[in-house]
Amino acid sequence: MMRRVLARLETPVGRAFIWFIVCAAFVFLYAPMIVVAGAALGGGARPVIEFPPSTFSLARFTSIPASQYRAIWLSIELASAAAIVGVMIGVPA
Repeated sequence: MMRRVLARLETPVGRAFIWFIVCAAFVFLYAPMIVVAGAALGGGARPVIEFPPSTFSLARFTSIPASQYRAIWLSIELASAAAIVGVMIGVPA
């Protein structure tokens, strides 16, 4: 059974199917990040998020309340620590 499935995936149609699945997974993963990044850089005068933005600006980032800076730095520190630990575990493997 498994040999028949693998044999079908080695055909040109099977390879095209695999490429389609891989591309669909990339779109599924990256499309929301692109929309959020584009909406964050939007510089409209309205507080409504629009995509694609009409103008680009960093105004939304300058309006972060000062009370949130501690949380932002904590997130950056935790992400850095997780990345370092991940590299330390992954590189020797």
